[in-house]
Amino acid sequence: MTGGKGALIAAVFSAALLAPFVGEAWHVDEPFFLDVAAGKPAPANPAWPELNNNPPLLLPLLSAARRATGGGEAPMRLFFLPFDLLAAASLYLLAARFLKRPLVPALVAIASPAYLINLGHLMAEKPAAALAFFGLWLYVKGLDDDEPLAFWAAAAAFAAASLSKYLVVFAPAAAFCYGWSRGKPRGRLAAHAALSLVPLAVFFLVEPAALSAVRTVSSGAAGGLWSAPSHRLRAFLAFTGGCAAGASLWCGAAPRRVWAASAACAAALFLPWFDLAPVRGLDRALGAAFSAAGLVGLARAARLWGPRSKGGALWAAWAGFAGVLCLAYWCVMARTVLFVLPPVIFALAEALEARARAPRRELAALAVSVPLSLALAAVDARYAGAQREMAERAAGFAQGGRVWSAGHLGLRYYLERAGAEPVDWALVRPGDAVVSSATNSALGRPPRPIPARVDTVDVDEPIPLRLISLGRDEAGFYSSIGGFLPFTVSREPVERFIVVRPR
Repeated sequence: MTGGKGALIAAVFSAALLAPFVGEAWHVDEPFFLDVAAGKPAPANPAWPELNNNPPLLLPLLSAARRATGGGEAPMRLFFLPFDLLAAASLYLLAARFLKRPLVPALVAIASPAYLINLGHLMAEKPAAALAFFGLWLYVKGLDDDEPLAFWAAAAAFAAASLSKYLVVFAPAAAFCYGWSRGKPRGRLAAHAALSLVPLAVFFLVEPAALSAVRTVSSGAAGGLWSAPSHRLRAFLAFTGGCAAGASLWCGAAPRRVWAASAACAAALFLPWFDLAPVRGLDRALGAAFSAAGLVGLARAARLWGPRSKGGALWAAWAGFAGVLCLAYWCVMARTVLFVLPPVIFALAEALEARARAPRRELAALAVSVPLSLALAAVDARYAGAQREMAERAAGFAQGGRVWSAGHLGLRYYLERAGAEPVDWALVRPGDAVVSSATNSALGRPPRPIPARVDTVDVDEPIPLRLISLGRDEAGFYSSIGGFLPFTVSREPVERFIVVRPR
């Protein structure tokens, strides 16, 4: 298969997976960035007032998309589709530099839950992933094929990626290590890495408040219970293995001693001694299984470093730098772990290629990844849509009074678009309704006790998978504050709204 044909297949595959969710309600941090891009004051966050600790590239892109499309969910997501196509094509082209059968491993990476769900959102990870993956391919092509234009263009791609998401500084670091392993001139490699990071350094000099915001969020998170090293390590390994669930079928390519050591370490990590709160037996078992698979994948990537594997140095450095940055982030989340997955998946695929009947095993991984990720994406879309639906119903809860918003994220956005205001308990009167969310609330307490009727509205979903916990399980896809699993098996409501009506 030619490189162009494979890249096209990967891009079309990515678009096909994202198509069912193109009209999904705004979700997670999307409303925050949309408001800031529109010039509105950033919504207050009671934990970290300086919430916007991200580089600047996303905001002008969102502003341009809003002007071009009118701001609707589907038109805005379609406007950003070229980034998805570029990311998918780049992953294939990168895999094709090192693997004999690159298509299925690239599709497995694209079909992973972390990739599919997070790159469907209009947040910094979308342009960051596209530019970082594209830059890595340009770098390898320029270095190995002696194409200076591609080599130096990679620096521009890395620079733009880092101005979208700080975490993707892993890309120039991994690229430098790959060039070092290939015996290329170190001065040239160092100049390339420096050039890649100059725009980000200039940004910090011009906007020192941005660096202060990063420190504020990091220091604020460091005091949380979820920052315990055992919980953070549990989450990182479980997210890595769970979000690469399909590729975990390839872990059999690793030596038995690696499997045995990984399973033993994972079992020890999930002993009750390290629990921060009561843990369901099912979640403990899933966490240990996911973590064992994550350890095998990371170990396989690290083991490939050396002259025997052409791509091993890249996979090892990429997974290593991205993994360290994920662990150093204020919490573990699928949208940062997604940058660790491609090198782990490609490393496992490289090991699998030497085994008999490998193509059949590769297809089995894809057969697991696609339905699992689509099911999780459907549950996630149900959660997001519930915020929009609740905002549409909210006026009916007020008995002739005002509707107040006491939620964050999508609920706040849609309530305020429907005319609600951020809650001010001093102004709340009988006949009003204060609407909040159990998964993300800013309900707070009134200055004095007031008589009120409190109702709850549960949102159910028949697919028994959950990415966000209401407190009974360990699902923490968007933040390990919620749990150490990227997803779990559960039938609890996907969301619970709280409606307070003063009397």
